Amino acid sequence: MKDSAGLHIKLAGGEHEYTRWGFKTLIDNRIFDILQPDIAWAGGLTECLKICAIASANDFQAIPHTAVMPTTLHLAFGVPVTVMPT
Repeated sequence: MKDSAGLHIKLAGGEHEYTRWGFKTLIDNRIFDILQPDIAWAGGLTECLKICAIASANDFQAIPHTAVMPTTLHLAFGVPVTVMPT
């Protein structure tokens, strides 16, 4: 979507969504351009890895929203850079 100045601004969100199923709904409805799973809200590291797999399968990027920095760094370095640019 371009604004009146001709710029494309991506919308990020989902930091308070729970589990991969909530993120799948966001993806299916194309609510956001970039997903922001938060490990503390979304169900932990394993659930966030599943969210990233669904994001990858649907050509979405994910930038983590974080409250738990060490675990979030493990997530960021554990998924392809095409999904989560570091």
